[in-house]
Amino acid sequence: MAGVTVSPSRSTLASLGRGYAPKGQTPVAPKTALFIMFLRRLIASGSGKLFLIVDRLRVHHSVKVSRWVEAHRDES
Repeated sequence: MAGVTVSPSRSTLASLGRGYAPKGQTPVAPKTALFIMFLRRLIASGSGKLFLIVDRLRVHHSVKVSRWVEAHRDES
């Protein structure tokens, strides 16, 4: 997949806002939403299975990201 550029637009980043949530609920950090958006675009631009190597940044291993990956495992 050489040459594939996956980057959100400025308006998309601005719409993510802050990761606030109602009292008693865990906020979804904008970085989590941004990473999931990146994964969606990566899958949409690919033509086969993907093997993605990520570092230990917490957002890459968050519960929300893990659930999203599990739910979309067969889409690529």
